[in-house]
Amino acid sequence: MDTAAIIPPDAEVKRILEAEMPGLTILAMDRQTRWRPQWFLDVEWNGERTKLVLRGERLQEQEQPLRDEMRFQKMLHERDIPVPAVHHWSDRLNAYVMEFIPGTHPLVGLPEADRDRIVREYIEALARLHKLDPQPFVDAGVRTTTGTLNQIRKYRETKTRPYPLMEFGISWIERHPFRKLDRLSPIVSDSGQFHHDGKHLKSLIDLEFGGLGDPIEDLTVWRMRDTLIDFGDFPRIYAYYEALTGDVVDMETVKRMHIAACFGNELMFGNAVRDPLPETDVMTYMQWDSETSLMATEALAEYYEMELPTIDIPEPVDLQTEATWGYLANLLGRVRPEEAYLREEIRRGFRTVRHLKRVAEIGDQLLADNLADIFKVTGQRHSAWREAEAGLEAFVLADREAGRFDRELTWLFHRMNLRIHLTMGPIGSKMATHYVCQRFDGGPRRNTADFAAQAGVGRQA
Repeated sequence: MDTAAIIPPDAEVKRILEAEMPGLTILAMDRQTRWRPQWFLDVEWNGERTKLVLRGERLQEQEQPLRDEMRFQKMLHERDIPVPAVHHWSDRLNAYVMEFIPGTHPLVGLPEADRDRIVREYIEALARLHKLDPQPFVDAGVRTTTGTLNQIRKYRETKTRPYPLMEFGISWIERHPFRKLDRLSPIVSDSGQFHHDGKHLKSLIDLEFGGLGDPIEDLTVWRMRDTLIDFGDFPRIYAYYEALTGDVVDMETVKRMHIAACFGNELMFGNAVRDPLPETDVMTYMQWDSETSLMATEALAEYYEMELPTIDIPEPVDLQTEATWGYLANLLGRVRPEEAYLREEIRRGFRTVRHLKRVAEIGDQLLADNLADIFKVTGQRHSAWREAEAGLEAFVLADREAGRFDRELTWLFHRMNLRIHLTMGPIGSKMATHYVCQRFDGGPRRNTADFAAQAGVGRQA
């Protein structure tokens, strides 16, 4: 795919928008360092100075057509749900212009009372959204969300080689279906995304996964995002939602949807990592995949009341090319161009170099350990990673319907996931740090604490 044809230069974007939107003069454009084309625009529009957002289509892993995302957002705004107003659709740019909502996303560091107030206001917005009449959305052609089923279909369409972890996840999801509802509701699906001003909720944001579905999905998916945002105690959040709506939060559905959503991240981005486009933020996707796949095996272990295994952390080999790796990483780490987007591109290169250096240091030992674990569970002996992937996938598929080896495969894939995470970057870096989700039972987050301590992983930059 020719990404240059998809993302025109800023000057061309400016010319097109000013021609399409009467009274608009773009004063400044700030392209965002995101995994999709998006700009913040300083403008004068009909004689007033303001800011707007231009949002484009994902390049490699669209969840739904951008125009459908915009329609859903527009319908929510018309029904007084706090989302940005939509101002313009551009066929030429395949993008839409919306209101700019100032604010911030993380809640870490806020006083507990302020954090809890903002989260309560978010739950109140979700509760109102869930109680909207779904029929106008049906009549407008808003899609029915399918949890991870749409991601499974797209994964199948783009799969190019064996992927045993994803086949294990798919088989588990198929054997543990979600509850069936007579009435679907408008939902955001990829929940927990909003702006606040430190005291109050300002707006729900990023509605690309939205549609008609099970409200429980909105109470589940953000459990992953909580590890970095800090939403507070989920049992209390669920109790508040129940008090507002009169609906019971079915924890069995929460468990199944959470596990499916954790697998869903790699279902969506895994093939983009294996066959990236030039514009793909491959290290971000790789880290997301690694992080949430670890969350999946942690949640499965809790589901099956298993103790999670740890792994041995290999000592890095003495690389003949150590000085060259260090030189390249330092070179990319000290370059600071003025343009924000170029800085982000260089940061991507820096992260990629550190990943490749880490693989050079410990990759051979990690592969040997994986092969030994595969033999322990499957009885298969392999000497190469491609052969091992194919053999392990065949084993998983043979157990697809029965699930007799779910516990053994959870043990195996968790150890393999831990090893993948070790290759994201140096020990102690953010890329190689794992953040553990809240448990379903409300207990302490004890899943991989031993691994983290053993690896010396902290929350350093």
